[in-house]
Amino acid sequence: MKRFVLLLVFVALCLSVLATPAFAKGTSPHQQPYRPDTAAQFVWGPWWWEYSGPPGTAADTVSWWWVEAPPPPSPPPEEPNPFWDEYCNPVDNDRPILKFAITLGVGRGLIRHIPNIILLNVDITGVAGAAEGYSAHYGPDEIKAYWTRPYVWDQFWVGWWDWAFPSEEDPWVPGPFNPRIGAVIYGTHLQFPLFPSETSEGDPAPPPSPGTYHVVCSVRQALPWNEMLYWGDPSLPTHAPPVAEWTEDDVFDIVVVD
Repeated sequence: MKRFVLLLVFVALCLSVLATPAFAKGTSPHQQPYRPDTAAQFVWGPWWWEYSGPPGTAADTVSWWWVEAPPPPSPPPEEPNPFWDEYCNPVDNDRPILKFAITLGVGRGLIRHIPNIILLNVDITGVAGAAEGYSAHYGPDEIKAYWTRPYVWDQFWVGWWDWAFPSEEDPWVPGPFNPRIGAVIYGTHLQFPLFPSETSEGDPAPPPSPGTYHVVCSVRQALPWNEMLYWGDPSLPTHAPPVAEWTEDDVFDIVVVD
């Protein structure tokens, strides 16, 4: 389970990747980049982020905020923490609120099948404010369609990852276990709307009510996973068999405002 959680990238996917991938430079439809939606809010665990679009790099076109402040320590600190004052912001209900997850790997074939390999359930419960009493459940058949097509893990995503997981070392650049094979690194990410934009009749749905929502994302690896990313020494492919049980892998609250 620990390896599976790492692969899904709800926590750090790899801690030390030293090889350099062969990024695609052609115009093949199988070797195209991908950029996030500029009109959406991506909720990823306890934080959310937005993409403002080109020009620029990931570092200057992506903004990060915390969905909610952490519980106050006891006893409270003598001085306020400016980090939380600046970055703890609620999520607006005037744009889509998308549940985000991301994974990457060697070869387009693996990434193309991620929606069938990784299955998710999402449960949402309103717990405070006008949201209280709200309840929704979404299963794998509803969620799997919201994974993006495989895209080349290019410099934008290298910068995005470094912005999300900063370190004092050089940015993490993923590569295959054997750099000589010249394999391309592909990524895919989930952008599932936590609140529907349309009713079952096809009419525009009302925005979510202001308040606090508790979200539980359960995940299961349904098919085998053969991974060829470089994982350190020895740098060998890794096989992860499917698992039967579901794990509550991402549990958080989001605060929604008008």
